[in-house]
Amino acid sequence: MKIMITGTDRRSCVIEETLKEKLNCEIYRYDGTVYEDTSVIILPTPVTSDGVNLNFTDAKDKNIETLLSGADENTLIIGAGFNHSKVYDLCTRDDFSIENAIPTAEGAVAIAIENTQTTLFDSNILVTGFGRIARILLDRLRSFRANLTVAARKSGNLAEIEALGMNRLKISEIEDNIQNFDIVFNTVPYCVFDSNVI
Repeated sequence: MKIMITGTDRRSCVIEETLKEKLNCEIYRYDGTVYEDTSVIILPTPVTSDGVNLNFTDAKDKNIETLLSGADENTLIIGAGFNHSKVYDLCTRDDFSIENAIPTAEGAVAIAIENTQTTLFDSNILVTGFGRIARILLDRLRSFRANLTVAARKSGNLAEIEALGMNRLKISEIEDNIQNFDIVFNTVPYCVFDSNVI
């Protein structure tokens, strides 16, 4: 079995080490060419930042379509959070999404601690969204005893937020209330903060 790994970050290195331990396979790094008889291609996580080029690769040609067009139709291409007919999106798996949400949420908390002059304790914090990442992030932030407000769209989510003892806000109300928050975590995968809010 021939497996190509496109990323060069720490996650890609761990994947390579694990595959070498568990499988009898040939592993190579993407250099701009997809070799014949490649059974599996593992894309970086996240796959892309701009929708065009691969993240975390040393290949001179980072264009995603170049890679995908060079792959055989029987090659399994695995990515996370990348919607393409040729790519199996790991984010469609609940187990992957939940486990991936943990380091994402904890990384966000670390960034907030490093980049604020005050403690998270008693800070007024806004979290936008109420999906997997937001729920884990809120769990971590509660341990700091921060004053939490969650902005969501769905009435069911807003009711649940209130039932959990947190302040709630409609997404449409963010602009009128943004000045009340010391820290904002955005987990919504579309534009919530236009130039007026920023």
